[in-house]
Amino acid sequence: MARIPSFEDFLLEVQQSLGVENPTLSTTPEKRRFSDLRLPLDKHIETCQELLDGIYEALGIDELARRDLSSNLANVQGFNKALELRTWTGRANQQQVLWHLLAYCYIPGFARVVANWSLPADNRLQPLDAGMPGGRFWFLPHWNQDANALELPVPQVIDWLLDLLVSTAIQN
Repeated sequence: MARIPSFEDFLLEVQQSLGVENPTLSTTPEKRRFSDLRLPLDKHIETCQELLDGIYEALGIDELARRDLSSNLANVQGFNKALELRTWTGRANQQQVLWHLLAYCYIPGFARVVANWSLPADNRLQPLDAGMPGGRFWFLPHWNQDANALELPVPQVIDWLLDLLVSTAIQN
């Protein structure tokens, strides 16, 4: 039966994808013990922190962003554990479970976090989407008060791209 990946599985996958070395988890049995929550609690917490530190280093994330991201990850970890404990996958295969989770849980959650990080803040020099006109995050629905209508993300981005194409064609 397929299962929902644990937060530890995500950490191990990101670590491997980034090529981060962790001497604590150098063998498959050690990784399995970590992933299956069979380490003592203090060792488990220490291993999670080592993995996160390695990932942060590989991505070049500064100290302020690390604290903010760690807070977001703590929320993700709690959500994922609740989802893991309350979901029955039935006869679904692993690919079906992952696609469903990506479409309805992980990507929307990631978009929400990125949207929050994209808001201008005193501790951030500029938002993540500084190149987008209008001063808002374009990949989420937006209520247009002038038109009294909801603007969905895809039409917003397509209109912006068409405007870029037209202005580029006019310049050439």
